[in-house]
Amino acid sequence: MKTAFYGYRSDITGLVWLALGLFLALSLGSYHPTDPSLNSIGFSLPIQNKCGSLGAFLSDILYQSCGWGAWLFVWFAVKSSMQAFKRKYYLSQIGKELILLLISITTVSALFELHQPIHYSPFPDHISPGGLLGNAFIQGLKPYLNFAGLMLMLWPLSFVLLTLHTKSSVSFLLIKLITLTGEFFIYTSTSLHKNLRSLTPKIYQKIKKIITELKKPKPAPILQPVLKTRKFSYSLMEDSEKEQSPSMQTLQDDTIWKLPSLDLLSSPPANAKINKKEIALAAERLKNKLNQFSISGEITDIHSGPVISLFEFKPEDHVKVARIAQMEDDLMMALKTQSIRIMAPIPGKDVVGIETAHSSRQIVYLKSLIEDSDFWEESIHLPLTLGRCVDGRAGVVDLRSIPHLMVAGSTGSGKSVFIISFLLSLLFRHTPQTLKLLLVDPKRVDLSAFESLPHLLAAPVKDSKTAISALHWCLNEMDKRYRSLARFHVRDIEEFNHHTEQMTEEEQQRHKEYMDSADKKTDYYYVSQPYICIVLEEFGDLMSSTERTQIERAVVRLAQMARACGMHLILSMQSPRKDVVTGLIKTNIPGRISFKVSSRVDSRIILDEGGAERLLTKGDMLYLGPGQGRAERYHGPFVKEKEIKAIIKFWKKQNKKFTYPVSFSNNKNTLSPFKVTFDEEDQTYKDIFAYVSELKEVSASLLQRKYGLGYPRAARLIDRLEEEGIIGPAKGSKPREVLAHK
Repeated sequence: MKTAFYGYRSDITGLVWLALGLFLALSLGSYHPTDPSLNSIGFSLPIQNKCGSLGAFLSDILYQSCGWGAWLFVWFAVKSSMQAFKRKYYLSQIGKELILLLISITTVSALFELHQPIHYSPFPDHISPGGLLGNAFIQGLKPYLNFAGLMLMLWPLSFVLLTLHTKSSVSFLLIKLITLTGEFFIYTSTSLHKNLRSLTPKIYQKIKKIITELKKPKPAPILQPVLKTRKFSYSLMEDSEKEQSPSMQTLQDDTIWKLPSLDLLSSPPANAKINKKEIALAAERLKNKLNQFSISGEITDIHSGPVISLFEFKPEDHVKVARIAQMEDDLMMALKTQSIRIMAPIPGKDVVGIETAHSSRQIVYLKSLIEDSDFWEESIHLPLTLGRCVDGRAGVVDLRSIPHLMVAGSTGSGKSVFIISFLLSLLFRHTPQTLKLLLVDPKRVDLSAFESLPHLLAAPVKDSKTAISALHWCLNEMDKRYRSLARFHVRDIEEFNHHTEQMTEEEQQRHKEYMDSADKKTDYYYVSQPYICIVLEEFGDLMSSTERTQIERAVVRLAQMARACGMHLILSMQSPRKDVVTGLIKTNIPGRISFKVSSRVDSRIILDEGGAERLLTKGDMLYLGPGQGRAERYHGPFVKEKEIKAIIKFWKKQNKKFTYPVSFSNNKNTLSPFKVTFDEEDQTYKDIFAYVSELKEVSASLLQRKYGLGYPRAARLIDRLEEEGIIGPAKGSKPREVLAHK
């Protein structure tokens, strides 16, 4: 369990650590051997240490025991202070941090002792480079490893410890070290160019070129990782294809893009507090109310977040858990709260979770989530900022691992703000060279601010007919990407991009010559391709249009196949009705997020469990990822209108002559009802049609048993039979009536 400090507790913790770090730094920096210490009697002399006798004794003990490694104590105190101020300081992590600090000090002290830089010390007769700790380590292992063996052990270990402390890769640290070293020489050495001119002209020109490259604006602030930019292009289609598909332009993107600064986002207030008295009182009321119904037990733990608190209640052995699950309304009245949600039990624990809302909520700011180290993890390519969970931790997941997402929520629940915050978080990690967006917004309000954003493939789609053209383009793009993966014998878009980046110019030229004569069925990509995120806002409105069947089939096929080629779907809707979230869509989109919905039925449709109907408004959500047993509760980030405009304006400024690489037409390119069905189903469908026409009733389970099909395929065939008027509509769990007979 992680217990996070918030509000004044966090600030007090940060100030204590900062004061301790400054005291240690001042004591170590003003150390003098004549000051009184355990091995020096200097009481007759004035104390020269800036922190008095306590500082003199403390600095002498640290220097004698650890040598110059004693300064790591200062670094640890300052680091803890910064974590506390950023609300990332956890009591449960102190033990691990101290163990890591002890190993780090031992390693650094041993390195100082190994290389013996004693002549750099201002007091060589009093302070050993590695102290007693480093000396004991070196003297104990030197007979077995010698000097070279110790170096091969200590230096790699020091890099391992550095990566653990900074949570960054070795390559990233080396690049930063080289960059900062180059900048140091560029900006601090006034005689650098004079010295370089004394070299031969060719060497001077090469060094000058390197310095010029280092002076170029960096793609991101120093806290952000180095991003690889990729060039990509959409090749022109054949004339025959232009008549059937949206017009596309060749895009040559040679712009040097800069990522936005976090200063464009609002910082959370520093005076956020959690009322501990209110939480303690709620825990007492909760226990008393349960006792009134003869439900005895103990509250073993409390987790407090920005909006809700989670009480872990462990009932006694004779208590049935089902009784607690039925007491939501009684507990809501006893606690005088807006919302109660009961998890009976919490998966993996022997306790019941009872979530209750605070009387005053805290706002979760997007900046606080982007500042979190999880957001910049190299393994996360498409960060989805969920918000903060019940114990205050930041929730960031990779959209690639989901890989498609459904979002539901009634008006005012925070659904649209969440979609916007997700898109903005992508804009902090990706340039238009590595990410493209396709936005469908029938309501014409929520996503209109993103118009002319360089990341867009096309202008935001605002009607269902144009949405059909957009989805058709996505299917063609998916097919072309799969041909590209097969051409280079790779499994996914990441491997493809890595492979194409290693290609020589001669290889690319050969592929280009082949593509000049290729047709639409054999063309492929031979340069790196961006991720594509397809956002369908108000999906319920699209499914209520006359193009419902075509939209559903296109969405299902994309959900089934688009993951490996770097294309991801986000479907957003107000009411997750059964006619909107059909069986095929639900089966193929495992990622679910539900904000507050109107009924328990809606909650079960989107999450396969109740609880979303009891959520709060304005960002309170339940997230169910692939493989999760129960949904997790988060509170989504809030984004101001001026923040959205500032970030969009930042990107627009970098490409004032922007044109959309793709355009869609709303009077062409409609999909036939069965355009996206699989070829291998044709013969099976004929056999099933002949079989069904001899029956009176039919069901998906009957087709599964008869033909050995999986449920998704059997359900798809049932839907096709219904669309062609062969069988009647669904009657709940009953078989469907056969209308067409031989």
